[in-house]
Amino acid sequence: MKAPIRQLTGIIITLSVLTACSLPSPSAQPDISDAEAIPTSIAPDSIVADAIVVPQRYVDILFTIGGTVDAVFVQDGDTVEANEPLAQLNTQSLELEVAQSKASLAQAQASYDQIEAGATPAEIAAQQAIVRNAEANLQRTRAGNYTSADIASASAQLQQAESVLSVLLDPSAGEVSAAEERVRQAEVELQSTRDSTSQVKTSSELALQQAADALVQAQASYASAKSDWEFIQDTGQNPSNPETINAQGQSEDNDVNNSQREQYYAAFVQAEAGLRSAEKAVTAAQVTLEQARNNEITSIQSAESRLADARAQLDALKNPGSNQIAQQQAAVDQARANLQKVQQGGTQPEVSAAQASVEQQLANLEQLTVPPRAVDLAEAQARIEAQQVILQQAEQHLEEATLRAPFAGTIAEQNVEIGQQVSVGSNGGAAPFVLADFGTWEIETDNLSERDVVRFQIGSSAQITFDALPDVILEGTVTSIQPRGVDRYGDITYTVIVTPDTWDERLRWNMSASVEIEVASS
Repeated sequence: MKAPIRQLTGIIITLSVLTACSLPSPSAQPDISDAEAIPTSIAPDSIVADAIVVPQRYVDILFTIGGTVDAVFVQDGDTVEANEPLAQLNTQSLELEVAQSKASLAQAQASYDQIEAGATPAEIAAQQAIVRNAEANLQRTRAGNYTSADIASASAQLQQAESVLSVLLDPSAGEVSAAEERVRQAEVELQSTRDSTSQVKTSSELALQQAADALVQAQASYASAKSDWEFIQDTGQNPSNPETINAQGQSEDNDVNNSQREQYYAAFVQAEAGLRSAEKAVTAAQVTLEQARNNEITSIQSAESRLADARAQLDALKNPGSNQIAQQQAAVDQARANLQKVQQGGTQPEVSAAQASVEQQLANLEQLTVPPRAVDLAEAQARIEAQQVILQQAEQHLEEATLRAPFAGTIAEQNVEIGQQVSVGSNGGAAPFVLADFGTWEIETDNLSERDVVRFQIGSSAQITFDALPDVILEGTVTSIQPRGVDRYGDITYTVIVTPDTWDERLRWNMSASVEIEVASS
């Protein structure tokens, strides 16, 4: 966004072109102290207005997605090339979105390929086997011909149910003793679980503390090595002893030699690697501790559940409730009915269910053997195209995480820091970056009134001076007149751009300037 131009007061001066005549005496000049307006017959030959210097090309560079700033590559005053990265957001979640989109696209493509290819011989053979089994089951159901193994299994289930009912009605001393022993074992197991999981958790907490201490040391080492290396890069001096006394007793810079420079750089690289290793160790220790805490909770809950079950079984054995006895009696009745069923033929509902199963499996077999339908292929193709769009969007978001320079220029403002949370557009009213091309300048004024702008046009000549450069006078041309005026303190004013024919290398953005625009003589 362009910086606002300070309130300006346009000064209109009248330049009289002198010919061979002499200047009039003061008494001959008109008295305009009480006049309301200057007569048009004495219209000036130029208009002078205050202005500012602005680059011809500049832009606010904004993020198109929100996130956390992970890296800032430039700072105020840096020169950048077109498409050069300026800053980057954290891309971890965006990379996951891309990977997930690729997997979904591959899945959609595989589904299309499967529909197009049809069933494999192995799949058809497997379905044919299912059909044969369903037909065989239908025959058995119609005949009611259960095998001897079916009858033996049903008989065993009845005996088991009757045995449980007998114990409920009259438990033996041995059964009560066994139930009490199970309770004692569950209590011992619960205490053992509490002790072991607590020990593991304590060890994990100690390991995390040790890793955190190591990280603090690594951070300190990295900060020291980084400071030394940056000092060498900035000054070329030995950070431990920047100055020394020469033979004449004078203080002079103690520059490092190549060997010392390599040693300091190696120490910096090693310290950085140590820092990354320590950070990973802390993360791993945190994960281990969290796992130990979760394991402690689940293990104790499981042991407590087993103890509760054992106590409930003992209580039920000693004091069976009427509902429990009734439920077990129902289980005995169900087991007896099941035994009678396997000893008899199948009922009509059972035969109908078996017949329906055969028909369903035959329909499944037919679906495997017919060619794919055009509508199924079209639907599968639509899923592929939808996933392609999703993948393109994910890849675009990943690309938008890196803010790039739209053209070559200079970073005029850098308003974003690493770790900062940014949203789409400007951040707190300021763009993350302002990029400008300081190779071409123009002069901007916004206090020319409607009475002024009608007296010149695009292409009119102008002369430019500067408050900070009184020795510089540049020639220029009006290249833009804002089509729409704005109301400023009751006057309608227009923004006008004057482009100088040449410019001085000392020009700076927002420098105060003055433009004198030639107007047509009336």
